[in-house]
Amino acid sequence: MSKKVLIVALGDVYWTKFAKYFSSLAANDGVECVIAFESRAGEYQAFLGRSDYEAEKVYYLSDYVDVCTDYSDGDPAIVFGDYLRMMILGQRKEALNKNWSKASGLLDSFAKHVLDSENIGVIVSDTVSTGLSYAFNQEAVSRDIEYVGLSGSRIPKHFIASRTIRNEADVVESYYKEILDKGRPVSDEERYWAESYIRDIDNQIPDYMASPILNSVSMRKYFRVSYFKSLVGACLYSLIERNDSRNIVLKAAPTKGLITAIIRNLRRLLRANRVCECYSPISTLLNRKYFVYPIHYQPEATTVIGSPYHVDQLAVIRNLAFSLPKGFFLCVKEHISNVGFPSLSFYQEIIGLPNVVLVSHDEDMKNLIRKSAGVVTLTSTAGFEALLLNRPVFHFGDIFYSFHPCAVRLSDWGKVKEILSENNQGKEFDNVDFLVAYKRYAIEGRIDFSRTDFGISSVLMGLIKSKI
Repeated sequence: MSKKVLIVALGDVYWTKFAKYFSSLAANDGVECVIAFESRAGEYQAFLGRSDYEAEKVYYLSDYVDVCTDYSDGDPAIVFGDYLRMMILGQRKEALNKNWSKASGLLDSFAKHVLDSENIGVIVSDTVSTGLSYAFNQEAVSRDIEYVGLSGSRIPKHFIASRTIRNEADVVESYYKEILDKGRPVSDEERYWAESYIRDIDNQIPDYMASPILNSVSMRKYFRVSYFKSLVGACLYSLIERNDSRNIVLKAAPTKGLITAIIRNLRRLLRANRVCECYSPISTLLNRKYFVYPIHYQPEATTVIGSPYHVDQLAVIRNLAFSLPKGFFLCVKEHISNVGFPSLSFYQEIIGLPNVVLVSHDEDMKNLIRKSAGVVTLTSTAGFEALLLNRPVFHFGDIFYSFHPCAVRLSDWGKVKEILSENNQGKEFDNVDFLVAYKRYAIEGRIDFSRTDFGISSVLMGLIKSKI
């Protein structure tokens, strides 16, 4: 019996449209598809019906809720990211009313049920950002099923198809060791690319960082036809699929999610100018020794999954402020996509901390890094850039560059001051091998989750066929 492809779609509009498109593409290539959704919400928001999928079978977690009775052994870590995401998005009441113990058990049981019922060879989903993909990833690993988790890459015009966000460092390090051991040395073409990349690093911007939607404070996106259709679809879903809506276990109802997003972005718009008043001029850091802490945009998988115990960034910054070596400052740089989302008190407390300087999102991050004693981060791209600029990186979360000789994992607040004191000098390091190892891990192609085919479906189909 031939192996099938399972698309674990997250249930939003983008993944629903992708499931429709990719199932059709797979069928044309003679590959059987199965789809698993969290609920039918995305179908209503995308105005699609089940008949639109060219899949052998479509499974819904929202249906499984009514028939599953065995969910006692769920791993609570499965739903940790979903809980954090709801809290960050301002859905505190809904998050506290969720039965997370039941949800984790249901997800675990649902993944087992689908994989027991189908002959799956490859699972296509995201890079483990929700409980749904988390549960399927765990089962994939235990059953030795290929898991292809899609995400953007830290280098432009490339994307990642990872087995899981938690073992990226092991995979990239294996490519790195392969180079060092001369098993597969760097080619002249790869060396030229890496040297050019490092030399031109000021102009290297990951594709996801160039998103005009994330980086815009404007409310204009909420007046687009696509958003209006999504809102109408969400309302229809709430009216027609009441049982399905009640059985959503990982997030708020879609209407609540859309309304929350409008309120959250409106508050951002209203407070953006006041946030800018909290910024200090870059000259404040002149002739001072400092570490850089880049604020992360939240919620995103790199924090809620990659560093879930440090998502309270104010607490992290506060602890760092009181753990700095004598004579050092902490330069906190806001993320362009995050400006105004935290409360005004978030920024006010930061600027009230000793030896902490908050600088604008418009400041040049790479110049800040060059003049710094290093970067302290959760899992940011700034850490990757710092390594290429020969600056030490101190990170809290799981990240692909953790094996780099100049990267240090922070896990004990009692030792942070000592670690920062002993490792604040830049080291010259030949980063060509490191950069080539990461490029070999990445796949050429520009991923765009707003497109029906994600921009990489043809490449992805070729990858899947090589694995089945």
